[in-house]
Amino acid sequence: MRAATLADVELLRDIERAADERFREIGRDLVADGEPAPYETVAAAVGRGTAWVEVGDAGAPVAYALADVLDGRAFLEQLSVLPEHGRQGIGAALVDVVAGWALAGGHAELTLTTFADVPWNAPYYRRLGFEVVPEARWSAGLRERHVAESAYFRPWPRIVMARPLR
Repeated sequence: MRAATLADVELLRDIERAADERFREIGRDLVADGEPAPYETVAAAVGRGTAWVEVGDAGAPVAYALADVLDGRAFLEQLSVLPEHGRQGIGAALVDVVAGWALAGGHAELTLTTFADVPWNAPYYRRLGFEVVPEARWSAGLRERHVAESAYFRPWPRIVMARPLR
């Protein structure tokens, strides 16, 4: 595991594209056909030190995580693993790195938004210690993000989740 670099940015976008292909299996071609995080978004995370990669035997990234702070809360922006490297604990290890960053930054929890009903989304994050956050606890930024994602991904339900860090 290492910090991502600007030289990794396009590779990370390719990882997201490959990971999103799994959505075709469940009829969500909109996700698979969508564009990955914009170059500028990934590069910004690299610049602020909130992008991490796991590298494979050849030394190239096979998975990555991006984080940010949203309304004063640590936020897991993106987690993607190449399908051929899935189910090996790489994603969980990256989430732990992000949680460590969040804890070191004084955050009490790590938040994210995800699909409620996709097996490798909400159920996966539950296994990693995340819980659904009731709407009454959403910050303005989480609410805005949820509304935008829900509109884009309609009719597939999106939820907000958080993992306590203390």
